[in-house]
Order: sequence, then structure tokens, then C-alpha cells
Amino acid sequence: MPKNYLYRVNQACVYLSVSRSFLYRLITDGYLCRGRRLKGSNYVVWTKDELDQFIDEHLQREMQS
Repeated sequence: MPKNYLYRVNQACVYLSVSRSFLYRLITDGYLCRGRRLKGSNYVVWTKDELDQFIDEHLQREMQS
């Protein structure tokens, strides 16, 4: 995928290997940024960098525990 690829909710769930409800829990608990709403649509998206940053931070926390 290109670096500037935008992931919608279902695509972000697949990329992170989590369920939709768990993705929303991560957002509510502050572990994952809320994403951004595309202008003129109802789609919320994340960049690959945002999702990768979450993976890096999450894995570091898990390894420190």
C-alpha cells in the first residue's frame, strides 16, 4: 500500500487484526487517534502512518509489561 493510503474503519480493523467494536474501544480509551472525517462524506479514515504508530506504541507497552 502507498504511504498516503487512507484506511476506512473496516480496512483499519483488518490491518490491525481487531474487531470493529475493539477498534472503537481503543479510540474511546485513548489508545488510537479518532481518525479524520473526509470532507463531504461520512467516512472516517486513518493514514497508514497513524495505524503504524499505534502498533509501535502498543507493542512497546506490551514488551515493557
